[in-house]
Amino acid sequence: MKMSHMSARVALLAATSLSMIAMAAPASANAYGSLSDEKDRRNAQQALAGMSTGTGWNADHRIIINHLVTPGVGDATTGANYANSSQVLDTSGVNGVGQQISIDFPFLGLCTGTLINPRTVITAAHCVYDAPQEFYGSVTGVGGGVPAGQGLPASNGIPISFGFQATNRCRGIAVNGCVNGTGPYEVWRDSGYKTQTALSIYNGNQVWYHEEATKEFGLGDIALVTLDTHADNIPTWTLLFSPLQGPAHATITGYGGAGVGLTPLGDLAGIDYRRRVAENMVDALMSSDDWASSPAQGRYQGFSHYAHSLYWMDFDDPTLDYDNLPDNFFVDTSQPCAPGQTPTLANNYCGRDNGYYDFNGLGGTALDLEGSTAGGDSGGPLIIDQTFSDGNGGFKPVVAGVLTGGWSYNGGIGTYGEYSVYPPLFLYWQDIVRQNPYKYVSALAGDGDWFDPTHWVQDMDPNYAIIGADGELVNALPTSPSFNNNDPWGRFGKQCYLGTLCSEVEGTDKPQANAYGKTLEGMPGTTNFVPNNVEPVNSLNKSRHVWARYYDVTLHRAGTTTLSKSATIDRLTVDGAATLNITSTGNLKVHGDYNQLGGWTNVNGTLTTGEMFMGGGILSGSGVIDPTYLTVVSGAVAPGGGGVGTLTVKGNMIMSSASGLLIDVTSSGADKLNVIADAGNAGALALNGSLLISQGKGGTARAGDKFVVATAQGGLNGSFVSAGTNSGVLKPKLSYAGNQVAMTLEAGSLKTAAGSSNATVQAFAGALDSLRATSYSKLYNLYGNVDWMNAGQLAATFSALSPVNMVGEVRAMQDRQSQKLLGNVGDRLSLMGTGRAQGISFVGGASALEQSREGLSASAQLGLTEGQAANIAAPGGLSGFVAMGGDTIGSTYGDADRAGSGQHSRYFASGIEAPFGDAMVGTAIGYAETRAMIGQDEASTKLTQAAAYASLPVGKSGYVGGVVAAERSASDSNRMTTDTTSMFRLSGATHSARYMANLEAGIRKAIGSGLYLNPRAQLGFSHYALGGFRETGGETALALDTLKVNRIESRFGARLDGATSLGKWSVRPSLQADYVRLLSGADNGLNVAFAAAPEYSFALPLTGGGSGWMEMKGGVEMSRGKFSLGLTGQATAGDAPLADQRGAVEMKLRF
Repeated sequence: MKMSHMSARVALLAATSLSMIAMAAPASANAYGSLSDEKDRRNAQQALAGMSTGTGWNADHRIIINHLVTPGVGDATTGANYANSSQVLDTSGVNGVGQQISIDFPFLGLCTGTLINPRTVITAAHCVYDAPQEFYGSVTGVGGGVPAGQGLPASNGIPISFGFQATNRCRGIAVNGCVNGTGPYEVWRDSGYKTQTALSIYNGNQVWYHEEATKEFGLGDIALVTLDTHADNIPTWTLLFSPLQGPAHATITGYGGAGVGLTPLGDLAGIDYRRRVAENMVDALMSSDDWASSPAQGRYQGFSHYAHSLYWMDFDDPTLDYDNLPDNFFVDTSQPCAPGQTPTLANNYCGRDNGYYDFNGLGGTALDLEGSTAGGDSGGPLIIDQTFSDGNGGFKPVVAGVLTGGWSYNGGIGTYGEYSVYPPLFLYWQDIVRQNPYKYVSALAGDGDWFDPTHWVQDMDPNYAIIGADGELVNALPTSPSFNNNDPWGRFGKQCYLGTLCSEVEGTDKPQANAYGKTLEGMPGTTNFVPNNVEPVNSLNKSRHVWARYYDVTLHRAGTTTLSKSATIDRLTVDGAATLNITSTGNLKVHGDYNQLGGWTNVNGTLTTGEMFMGGGILSGSGVIDPTYLTVVSGAVAPGGGGVGTLTVKGNMIMSSASGLLIDVTSSGADKLNVIADAGNAGALALNGSLLISQGKGGTARAGDKFVVATAQGGLNGSFVSAGTNSGVLKPKLSYAGNQVAMTLEAGSLKTAAGSSNATVQAFAGALDSLRATSYSKLYNLYGNVDWMNAGQLAATFSALSPVNMVGEVRAMQDRQSQKLLGNVGDRLSLMGTGRAQGISFVGGASALEQSREGLSASAQLGLTEGQAANIAAPGGLSGFVAMGGDTIGSTYGDADRAGSGQHSRYFASGIEAPFGDAMVGTAIGYAETRAMIGQDEASTKLTQAAAYASLPVGKSGYVGGVVAAERSASDSNRMTTDTTSMFRLSGATHSARYMANLEAGIRKAIGSGLYLNPRAQLGFSHYALGGFRETGGETALALDTLKVNRIESRFGARLDGATSLGKWSVRPSLQADYVRLLSGADNGLNVAFAAAPEYSFALPLTGGGSGWMEMKGGVEMSRGKFSLGLTGQATAGDAPLADQRGAVEMKLRF
């Protein structure tokens, strides 16, 4: 085995490749060579010592590949064939890694950078720190510009750009579709340094670099370059602000010089403005002092001032054999310079040192596509690509550092054995976050003005990441401040020499203790700002220097943000329950894209955006939207935004299958979507999805009305899949002619729209459907309203129009009046048939005939007892009765708890009886008044009744009897109805007649103690006729036909009454229970017609059609001395026409 000593060749690789502008290719990179020809380790240590006091370096780095890749087309004598391997050339297109090209006249500066947001590139400070940061920007820079008359466009400051295509300059060859002289660089340069978005090359307008970057190699070598144009559709990269936890696989990429690691080729292939990619391992996180002072480097102590941490990787020869080292292992082939020759190496030697210097210094193994960096790769990303899960079975790549340069033993010519080093981003995270000009912000919950600084908060940048407790990526910032650069926290790795002398790097496991936790200005959590872009002002006077600020705004919390002035931002997202309201004086400019995933955007002013995307929510307004393209995948577009108006879109617009166009219509017009051309688009409208109409604010749109709802200057493509209404029966019929969409309203079926099983609702709906063709003008306002109602509204409206409740109330009052008067006669039959009808019986009092209910007992007011009763003798066997009273019960509908509601009645009845053989015969008359108050409805009825009756004894205690009666009543009604927009008070008056005949048989038997039991059975017939009448008071008034009902009822029950005693108490019970069965004559319905259109009548069902029910009524009065207690009650059970459950407790004390 042939062994050689370590070489004294130690050189720091350079940073920036510079060339004369007029030259077709950059000059060879400058590199500093060895300080001694001697090859022993002692002299190597002296070389390191000389390097530590060197005057500077040129980190001119390129992607150099190993010699086992498949060669491509190219000059084998320079290694270009390896550099052009399909395994090395990056053909991924625009991927967010770009080439920095700056013109620091007369030099051309080349580096690499990474896009971290649409406005910011992170690169190496040494790529720009040769000039003050205020000088950068062809327009915004304040010095160092290209002078006039030099064959190039003149500039104020140093032009700086980043080109993101895989090839940025043709240089005389056609590669990657690039034609000679027309590459992105040439177009940017010849345009006067203007951004060329179509070629993905962007002009810089401001530069920041770390203040420590010029102090020592690799320290603070971080810079941010701000772009003057929002970089749309270019991927951005995530920054890792935690130290790696050990060796990690990495992708290295850049636009630097190319070649192969073989000696003597190295980087001879040069820079061709193409991006290349290779792989390597991050073997260590350590300082240059850790490296130099290791046993593998002879424990050199002269680098103690290079104590800051760097990520390290080395360029491993895949064919390295420790037992068969090449003859030129650590052999310096450079020569002393001839007289007058400029030295090319640090030891004043000239030429290339083609010695072999790979001794596997970091102890790793060569990867299949192992490569190293070289001139022009500086500032490029250290991409950790196989460490962190993306949650989908793959890996999430992150950028852990940017290339600063490297160490080598032969002047950095790109051969095996050299090292590449990267400043870790975690050491500088606070500076990066603070200086990052691109801010992600959101509105706080609640309503607020756009220009209210308290309405906003800065959010976490989605491209910031740290390593969580379980080793996963977390979108967050460190909880500790940036560390002292010399802190050994997290360091790892080892150094070796040909597999021997290996030593581990010593680091600390945890950060130093601190009390950090504050929200610093410019960081997430910051408040008190307004999202309105700030363009940079570069000035050497720091008080006048203005740092750029660009805002990525998200509205997702509940609340409305109102913009009434002009504002400019870079990107806008609307989501959740948020609303953005741009008033008529508001003007919002969005440089990048606009994404609406939910929420509501209302534009009455102007909204100018890049590409506009809707994936949900509502877009409305009567203003102007100026996107390059508006794509509505889902969600609704609603011109007008509450009032009829026109929404104008400048550009092309697509409405997909899940989108909807919402149009408000009125009698005077309709909303309209107006698509017009802009500078780059014809104003075409591609239609799909649905169109939905609604009644807007204003006069009612009607069947037959015609509107234009969409126009497109550039033409229509496609059509709506469906067209309907938000509510009601008016359906839009669409037509497409020329560049517009027209609409005619056609009426559908109200009966179908009502969709109700309610017979009343269906009856009204069917009637209006039938009357539409002949009587539309007569019911004009009614149609105008009901045509826009939904099923629930139709049901409520038609129920309100129906007179059935009022008719039912009138009938209930009349029925109760009739039963009350007839009941007094019926109660006489058992008394007459059993010989107990003696004298004249008085029930109630004169006060009962008064309108006031004062003077009546509680039970009498409720109608449960007859008040006080008394008898007087009558001559000649005559008998009779006088009854009077009043009560209040609940109405058949309405709110029973409303003050004053219910049926308020008073009555009078009188009869006289005389013997006729064994029978008793009588006649009676009666009168009753009832007034009902039901909400705003009122009804009253007055009834007069005459009856003849007779009762015949059967045996000792039985009887049979009968009653015939006739009555007549006069009624009036006054009810409120509505068609949902107007209230109508409808009035009507009518009369009714009733004829009745009842047969009754029963037994009245004493059961002892003064009590009598009266079981009885009754069969009755009645004929009822309610005269038709016509309401007045509005369009919804009805004409009611005569209602005739014939009924046969059977009644079975018993009565218990009398007087008895219980101890010292006198007890008077009066209890009655009956089962009533309707044998014939259930209500069939009420025929009505609209008073304004009487030609069509329709039947409405009547309530109260019970077939069988129980009626129970009675009370008990107990008295002792001057004190008396009365308990009374009444109840119905089953399907009684009128449910009546009441009760009363009465106590009296006479003085």
